[in-house]
Amino acid sequence: MDFASHGSVRIGEIADKGNMRAPIPFRLTSLFLGIAVLTVSVPAQANPVRSEVMGITLTSGSTAPSLVRQGVDSAGCTLAGCSLTGFLRLSSGWAGGVAFNSDVPPNLTKSLGGVWISNGKQLAQVDPYSCTFRCNPQLAPLRSASAEVTGLAYWEDEAALLMSDSENHLYWIDTSGCTLSAVACDTWRKSVIPAGYTIGGLATDDVRRLMFVSASTFGASTVQNKIWAGSLGFPTKPISSTWCNFAVGCEMSVPACGSTRLSAITGLGFDACTSTLYITDGRFVMAAKFVYDAGKNKCSLTSLGCCDRGTADRLGGLCVGPKRAFTVGKSCVGAPCIDCPGMVAGTYGEAFLGNRNFALTLTNAPTGSNPAFLAVGVGGCVTPGVPIGICETVKIGLAVPPLLIAMRVTPVGGGPCDGRAVFSFGVPKIVAFCGAQMSAQWAMECAGGSGRGNAITNCLTFEITTN
Repeated sequence: MDFASHGSVRIGEIADKGNMRAPIPFRLTSLFLGIAVLTVSVPAQANPVRSEVMGITLTSGSTAPSLVRQGVDSAGCTLAGCSLTGFLRLSSGWAGGVAFNSDVPPNLTKSLGGVWISNGKQLAQVDPYSCTFRCNPQLAPLRSASAEVTGLAYWEDEAALLMSDSENHLYWIDTSGCTLSAVACDTWRKSVIPAGYTIGGLATDDVRRLMFVSASTFGASTVQNKIWAGSLGFPTKPISSTWCNFAVGCEMSVPACGSTRLSAITGLGFDACTSTLYITDGRFVMAAKFVYDAGKNKCSLTSLGCCDRGTADRLGGLCVGPKRAFTVGKSCVGAPCIDCPGMVAGTYGEAFLGNRNFALTLTNAPTGSNPAFLAVGVGGCVTPGVPIGICETVKIGLAVPPLLIAMRVTPVGGGPCDGRAVFSFGVPKIVAFCGAQMSAQWAMECAGGSGRGNAITNCLTFEITTN
């Protein structure tokens, strides 16, 4: 249960991962937590990793494409990325797609989501920071052998991968593990996309349940671009070919990048926290403010700035990635407890709006450390922290009294450092929570050869954002 459900909230409810259950010491109302998060002045913190847009590059020859991460909170195009070795290059100018999906098999020591990628003919899922395949490349479930994938977006609420192709079909793909099952429809092709236009980008607004679709006149001497926003509504399950039979959305003109008009659009990404639509034609990445009047079915885009990537490798898809949690300090175990140098506080997934699966985790703790206490503070981790007479300081934000949760540490193996605990911390889908920064740290007593000692983990800062 997330902490914004109606009435009081069961803060101590944990994810049932490994059949672990823990006592629920108290409840906290949504209103109290909302006030605490939104009204407290928090001291300046160490720089976290900021929001990023991600794209897949178009390459020539036999060169493998790359997954590129680009900062969006700083001036210029700050680029990083990794090579998608073993993935075929993108097949044409409109081909390709990228979609961030946080609901992936947990890595309880790191905060990593997964990214779905396409080169036009194949789909795969990769780790966004190492490009290691989580789902190996496989043929995309296209309706026609001549079609190519032109856009991807992941709808977290419905656990659906949305896809478009070069024949202007839209697809709803069920991603159960790495097995893909698609339901296609062509409602948009028949009623919305003009002749001569090809869909080049998809994005979703999970808060307002909107889908963005761009289409362009690829190859024309004077390229024309259009973008629509339409309500996805609440599709009936099981999904049928009528899933996209929703009302035609509002149409928007695409603003210029200063004095430069964008060429054919190859990717879209949306940040629900700031209502910003990111648009790329492969070279330029533009941030545009999205204003939506649902009652009048009107919408508009206003350019907030552009970035010239200045590289020959153009982007063939785009998505927005959430901010990653980051750690401050280190874990320590005091004598006479058994030393567990790998003990770490981490997360399951990312703290983005509407992620009910987000959890705070303790791994590699001394076996038999019961109870463990998880402290969650408002504001990020601070240094040097507050000494409490054990081997490390308490570094969580203490602007208001922290949450303190007693948890049972469950052994997951036969070793002395196999203790684990998971605390469910579902994030509400409320835009007002965007930017709320919080911190978490675990402490516990543990048994040693000559008595009992104590242990404390690194401090973890996480910020509620979007993907």
